Amino acid sequence: MERTKLETVAPFQDSNKGIEKIEGVECDCESCTLIKAEKEHSFEPRKYPMSFPKMSIESQTAQKPPISFAGLAECFGVDLGTLQGVNVHGEIKLSKVNFRSLIKIFTYLMPDKEERMREVILQLTKIGDVLLLVDLDNLTDDKIRHDFLWKMCLLFVMSWDAKENGSKEAEWCCWQTRRLLSYLLGFPGIAAEAKAVLSKDEFWPEIGPMNIFERLFKDYLYCGDTLALLCNLTRIDGMVEQLDAKTDCIAILKGVFYDFCRKIGSNFGGLGGLMLHLLVNLSPRIEGFSKFMITANHGYFMHPVLLDVLTNPETSCATTKAVWPFLKNLAMTDAGREALLEQLSVYLGPILYPIAGPEEIDEEDTKKLPPEVKYLPETKTRVKDEKVRECILHILFSLCRYRVGREKLRDFNVYQVLKHYHSWEEDPELQDKLESLVNILIRHEGSEIPFDDLMDGLNVTT
Repeated sequence: MERTKLETVAPFQDSNKGIEKIEGVECDCESCTLIKAEKEHSFEPRKYPMSFPKMSIESQTAQKPPISFAGLAECFGVDLGTLQGVNVHGEIKLSKVNFRSLIKIFTYLMPDKEERMREVILQLTKIGDVLLLVDLDNLTDDKIRHDFLWKMCLLFVMSWDAKENGSKEAEWCCWQTRRLLSYLLGFPGIAAEAKAVLSKDEFWPEIGPMNIFERLFKDYLYCGDTLALLCNLTRIDGMVEQLDAKTDCIAILKGVFYDFCRKIGSNFGGLGGLMLHLLVNLSPRIEGFSKFMITANHGYFMHPVLLDVLTNPETSCATTKAVWPFLKNLAMTDAGREALLEQLSVYLGPILYPIAGPEEIDEEDTKKLPPEVKYLPETKTRVKDEKVRECILHILFSLCRYRVGREKLRDFNVYQVLKHYHSWEEDPELQDKLESLVNILIRHEGSEIPFDDLMDGLNVTT
């Protein structure tokens, strides 16, 4: 490849670009098992048709007129009679549900006073469950969206408050509202607005969302739906800083970090990917957290947990997918970069393997390569996931930032792997980054790269 103007693509601030929203997984933890055992409260919104219990309207404030049963029946596409009478269940056809009207009814039925809300927690939660089927990005009416979001957060808080006060009925609602809030935070248009609601102290005079998040970190961390909620929560800009400032969540995680790492390594209950995603979101936003992860428990996290995730063929797909953005964020920090460079002989091969192909390389050049990318069979294919390839390029760029890293990559003849990868890569953006990376590695230190830190030499012409 030709030498061109030395331009370094600097990916050093991009913390979690491309991290997708997280969904919960089937969880077998004790808390979830107990909730599933409560058959009388079970409610599965994705079954067709579904049953919906009679809703009480007696808790409405005096200022609001009773909601029309005819309007509610029309919203659900059912006969008026099916929504009246004690213990009468109506069959609801999902294809007939008017979700926009349902959101309006949900926000209308939500009482303004906390004591009245406790009376209808179960009914409101079951309405909210149906809303798991709605694409809330299409909810463009600002007033309706804000009112709905605020009351959904209030329902989340009040159900947990009721649980803390001994309400058995609220037990089920706690876990369902946790799923609902996680689902809401998966929509970019709602997530930013949710931060303002969740972190505004004046909204929550006694118990608030921050108190509940701390409780989740402390007592329910190893639960699939809890981890999904925390992952979606911590990917919102500014939310990690709020958690760090107003709760002991980060301190709690640090206190159980060794056990947390062991569970990632063993993919505890299939949750290893979610655990890594949580660390992906925390590592660039909490000062010193990357260094803590590397040094805590005598470096247990760096070795063997990360190495096992990278090299074990039985590692789950979700965990493997999460390890790349984690390594990318780690390599962007000084502590993480130094740790990876110290053990580069161990990590470089697994990092390069996904982008290495079956092409023949001269014997002399092959000698310097990491063993994981030597003499690959003709059946070897490159990873198809563009996000993984992008993360790998970011990692290599970060390792190249200082001269010591660039020299080590040259010692391992990384150029040979990148050269053949370049002929395969079709994505224009990744091609540009790859060419910039190669353009750095083929140059001589001192005469052609006169600076130690690449960030000091952006756009230098030689």
